[in-house]
Amino acid sequence: MSALLILLSCGSFGLSPHGDSAQTTSATSSTTETSSLDPLRIDDVAPSWAPLAGGTAVTVTGAGFEGDVAFWFGGAEVDVTVLSDEELAVTTPAVAVEGTVDLLLSSDLGEVVLEDGFTFTDEAPTTTTSGGSGSGLVTRVVEFDYLAVGCPNCFSPALDQYIVSAVAMMHPPVSGSWNDNLPAQGSCTDQPDTALLTNATDDVGAFMYLQSGAQSLDLRRSTIDGTVMYMSGPLGSGDYTRNAAYDLAIPDLGVTISDAVATTSGFKTFTPLEILYYDNQAWTSISANAFRFTWAPTDIAESVVVQLEVYAAGGNNALLGQVVCVSEDNGSLTVPSNLLSSFGSGALVVIYFYRWETRQTELDGDIIEGMSMFGLLGTATLR
Repeated sequence: MSALLILLSCGSFGLSPHGDSAQTTSATSSTTETSSLDPLRIDDVAPSWAPLAGGTAVTVTGAGFEGDVAFWFGGAEVDVTVLSDEELAVTTPAVAVEGTVDLLLSSDLGEVVLEDGFTFTDEAPTTTTSGGSGSGLVTRVVEFDYLAVGCPNCFSPALDQYIVSAVAMMHPPVSGSWNDNLPAQGSCTDQPDTALLTNATDDVGAFMYLQSGAQSLDLRRSTIDGTVMYMSGPLGSGDYTRNAAYDLAIPDLGVTISDAVATTSGFKTFTPLEILYYDNQAWTSISANAFRFTWAPTDIAESVVVQLEVYAAGGNNALLGQVVCVSEDNGSLTVPSNLLSSFGSGALVVIYFYRWETRQTELDGDIIEGMSMFGLLGTATLR
């Protein structure tokens, strides 16, 4: 488990704008005439709402967009740009009142109607937790992350450090949970699962927003090594609220997920406190046979997670191994000695220690996972 993932991967995964995703309008279509080779249909409309003033660009995906194609929002016909047989672009008309309308599409293959397929409103529709049969698939949403290396310049090259950030990565629903790579609560492992649940990501617009009360955090789209991420950048202590629930708004999709993620708090007391300090690149030593943490429990978070990254002596970034433990927030955690003793005296240990909170909601039958971690980092040597 890498630092990126264990700190809630300094980013998260969530909604897909395609097909069976959480925010996709369900197409209840009736086709009056079809082709056996390429039936006319509407699969997806994104976004599925727009302000009354009109002028919003809308992408329609499906099949059978051939020949003379026409499109209507309710009774208003609009110009159509056919991008392919499976995709077209339209612009919403201005309307006088809020409401939901049918979408009508015609081509050389006939006509198809998407009933109640589009909403005109000047306020973004809010989608909240609801019941339903659902697919039971997981859609990762967003995380708040804490990451600060206690001695970044003690490594060569220096390790990156930042304090608090919020990151989201969107992906199509997949089976499983992003918590599956953690050991069971009350246990430790020296062979953490480093596999990602999925590598797929989706572009869902230029911005997303995390909102809690009057506070709003911008998450800007960024592409890193082909992965689309939505990132807040480093946050100061006044830029976020501890122990608070945040909604996730995705304007380009017309979706707001209520209580998508909940923040936790850090630690007011902690031992061994010495791991947080260093003197002239000299770190406190800890015993591989008695590596014990204590803190003041709060029962705020569901778990406390510790990740130990063990490097070769001298800080040359040669990773020897990792140990991950999960505990209740009960005030004490001891790392089994057999998991550390094999690394040898003088090995350098980077210690990630934080409260972990998972928030799950349900949207159109899919489980939405939002996670937050908040804590501290330190550095020590084994003896």
